[in-house]
Amino acid sequence: MRAFGFHTGVLHVEGKATSHGPRVVEVNARLGGTRIDQIVNAVWGIDLIEAQLHSSLGLPQTLKPSRKPRCAVVNALVHAPRSGRLESLPFRNVDPEGELGLELDVDAETGEEVAGPEEIFATVLAELTLSGRDLRRARALAEEVLRDPPVVAPAP
Repeated sequence: MRAFGFHTGVLHVEGKATSHGPRVVEVNARLGGTRIDQIVNAVWGIDLIEAQLHSSLGLPQTLKPSRKPRCAVVNALVHAPRSGRLESLPFRNVDPEGELGLELDVDAETGEEVAGPEEIFATVLAELTLSGRDLRRARALAEEVLRDPPVVAPAP
């Protein structure tokens, strides 16, 4: 961050692990999108919005993160498995654990035409965010929710 001349405020950085090592994808003076603030709060007990307000107003930070993660969170995008007409999204119900619980944001409707991975961009059907007592459990819960894949009828 210092290399970019950034010393105070909110900074969002995205990276990607590649076969040539880590690569920076994005650097912006903003909060992370989607549920990033909720995830950080659930895992570490830090309110990023409050921290941003303190920074913007020049107030001292009162951050006291948890010494260890309070839970683990899995966040997954569900893409259309192929192009065609969406027939169903058979998500299973689970009892989440941890601070965040279960959030399922469905972005597609039954009957809608969707694009699969053979297209440039596959349609995002839903976003799943859930917490578990640890990463192994959070992953197992996510796998259970997503056990049955979306049903897409082939395009005529």
